[in-house]
Amino acid sequence: MGSNQAGDAALWLKSSGALDLYLDGSLAGTSATTFSSPGWHWVGVRSVTGTSVPFLQIDGVDQVVATATMTLLSAPWLGCVLSESSALDIYFDDVITDSAGLIGPSKVDMAMPISDNATGTGWQKPGGSTTNLYTSVDNVPPNGVADSTSATYAENQIRNATAAASSNYDVNLETYTTLGITSQDTLLSVMPVVVTAAPVATQAKAGKVGNASNPAITTIDLAANSSNATATNFWNGTAAGTFATGWKVSPGTLTTSPSVTLGSSPVMRITQVTSSTRIADVCFMGLVVAWTPKPPVTGSFPVNSVIKRTQTPTFKADALSAGIWGWIDPPADGVTMAKQPVLTFKTPTHPTYPCTFQIQLDTVNTFNSGDLRTYTVGDGVGTWEYDSTGSGNWVSMPSTGVPDAYKGKSARFTVPTDLTNTTWYRRFRYSVK
Repeated sequence: MGSNQAGDAALWLKSSGALDLYLDGSLAGTSATTFSSPGWHWVGVRSVTGTSVPFLQIDGVDQVVATATMTLLSAPWLGCVLSESSALDIYFDDVITDSAGLIGPSKVDMAMPISDNATGTGWQKPGGSTTNLYTSVDNVPPNGVADSTSATYAENQIRNATAAASSNYDVNLETYTTLGITSQDTLLSVMPVVVTAAPVATQAKAGKVGNASNPAITTIDLAANSSNATATNFWNGTAAGTFATGWKVSPGTLTTSPSVTLGSSPVMRITQVTSSTRIADVCFMGLVVAWTPKPPVTGSFPVNSVIKRTQTPTFKADALSAGIWGWIDPPADGVTMAKQPVLTFKTPTHPTYPCTFQIQLDTVNTFNSGDLRTYTVGDGVGTWEYDSTGSGNWVSMPSTGVPDAYKGKSARFTVPTDLTNTTWYRRFRYSVK
């Protein structure tokens, strides 16, 4: 990756599986982590000037700390570019650039069309259908063809040959939850992408791309990626043919740290600007989404305890000594519990806060049976609370966990679904943000 020249950063894969990092044309260091067996790694490279800062990270761990005067990558290519006699397979996925600096292991995905939201004047499939247009713009890879009015190509693309100014087609996309994003994750950015074409250049229609909602992204002119293409037009410079001939990719505005509703669909928009009977074709729409998952909770569980489910809602309540983190209610093994018990524990006093928690329940003390339940702060399952005063003033725990001001006080979790009538084992652990 990169180029081994003045002002740039470059990575070289060694025969040992380690990575050499070159900065400003000189070797800056070699990674301790090696690519010695098949598998995925998150690699971060800094390409801007820094003093005694990490320039190389692997899986979120610093590998090379250095001082260098840099420019942005002048040759931002990925892959093998020099002669190599060894057999080698390299795969790249989830590529992100961030001017703010290195980011932790992250993901990139495409939210794909799942249904029509609103269909403006003139938008239709080849053959004339004006319903379920989304199935014609959700193909991966895009499979656009030459402009056609034949229903044979109804699933290849959509078109607009009507003289209708500012006619929108809005499509519902997969939700962020469907992509695997949770409230504990950090949403980095979103960017709509559309693939367009036209059969002729004469009086070519202008178009715009953006998002109608979740988040709203103001539409901007379609891009130019050909010496003959007009930046605002569906036209690419050559007549539409079998993809990728005559088709062009246009990104919308990159929107960072957007505020979204995770369980709702983003609504993407393509706009025909020009009122003309000339033709606009679209064969793909989608939203590029980048996010950083919350690091997993790690470490060892404390000693197991035993609880039993019963129909009575009462249970024994003995407090632990102040300053000790552990179970409060129930405090001992073999205590009978309600079928949806409230599990109360003392939070630790020593780590840096905010602090999140995870509880596991199982019918075996090895915690690996089919009955295993795992509950984590912020996963939206069950009720997490903490005592804000130390005297029973319970408030809802935010997804970030217990604030620093309340460490050492009690917290509790209400199990959301009934436990079966048998012995259940419990354990919990905490994670510092």
